[in-house]
Amino acid sequence: MAAKVEDQLPDGITALDNQGGGHMFNAKKGMVGIMLDSDGRLLKPVCPDASVQEEDDEVRFYEKIANSADPVDRELAGLAPKYFGTRTVTVGEREVLCMKVENFTRGFRHACVLDIKVGRVTSIPTAPEHKRKHEASKYTGTRHTVGFSVPGMTVFDVSRGAVTQHGKEFGKGLNGDTVADAFRAFLNAPCGARVRPICDSLITQLESIHSWFSRQRKYQFFASSILLTYDAAGLLPGCGSPVLAAARPAARMIDFAHAWPAAGAADANYLEGLQHVLRLVRLVRETLPPA
Repeated sequence: MAAKVEDQLPDGITALDNQGGGHMFNAKKGMVGIMLDSDGRLLKPVCPDASVQEEDDEVRFYEKIANSADPVDRELAGLAPKYFGTRTVTVGEREVLCMKVENFTRGFRHACVLDIKVGRVTSIPTAPEHKRKHEASKYTGTRHTVGFSVPGMTVFDVSRGAVTQHGKEFGKGLNGDTVADAFRAFLNAPCGARVRPICDSLITQLESIHSWFSRQRKYQFFASSILLTYDAAGLLPGCGSPVLAAARPAARMIDFAHAWPAAGAADANYLEGLQHVLRLVRLVRETLPPA
């Protein structure tokens, strides 16, 4: 691998510059991060690590829900990014299999992205004990209090006119109290009443996810995430468009490599974290001044 994996991408493909979390480009580890195709859609490597075999569990899951006649799957497909099949990308001398999925930040001027890994438990039931213990030792400040973790967050701070990208260490330092401050920062709460339409839209979309989870008894998800995005350009003075139209907020379920049969039980592990995500967005909304 060269000094930068990104330097080995083929023409028309670029590295995603506003990734909220997940696997990033890493030359030392031979990791390939999320990329942008020439049509603006995302290319997510199925196997980003050069040292392990390709696994296509997530590809199979996306293809399953995209083609299923089951109402549970059809509703879930509408809560996840649209799936456009796979594409093999040549990165240096490697052939990297990628899923091609919808890009919610396409066309954004100032993308804000929050990656929320949902659940106190992120290891599948059949994982070795040492792996379960290792996973349980991560992000304890939030997993044990609000049932989720924050692997990454990208924020365009409207007050400063600057972008801040927070990685895993930021998320590991959060606790049940400071995570609320992270949500305020992500939502640019100092912008006041202008943030209300963004909060309202995210709340509505999160409620749709919660409604599905409250009813479905088909799946349990481990190490799955909710992605929150919006364009902070909609909060800038003189934007010229209504906030909601310019910001285009989205809340979607992502990361389905570890979907597990639920055997008729509710996914309480996911529901706990999801309920706290909803609570925190509502909390930011409630503290904003009236329009």
